[in-house]
Amino acid sequence: MSAKISLRRRVSDWFKRDEANSRLSYLAQSDPSEEDIEAVRRGLVKFNEQFTGEVPQQKLGCFARNEANRVVAGAHGTITWGWLVVRRAAMGG
Repeated sequence: MSAKISLRRRVSDWFKRDEANSRLSYLAQSDPSEEDIEAVRRGLVKFNEQFTGEVPQQKLGCFARNEANRVVAGAHGTITWGWLVVRRAAMGG
């Protein structure tokens, strides 16, 4: 319970401390666009690279194809610092 209170206090302090945020609007979405997700990812990468330097990433994909060579299932993600992060996995038709 104290962790929740602490988190709320920190978020609240952040909004009070940075008056520029008062001009922003906030919206929680259950199905955000890929463009919005990518904008957040790019911002986080840019911020983190100040401290880590550029982090090499390797894309990885594994796909199941039918007789017509059409992808019917698969998964894709990235390998960063030796960790595989699966971005999507799906079965199709």
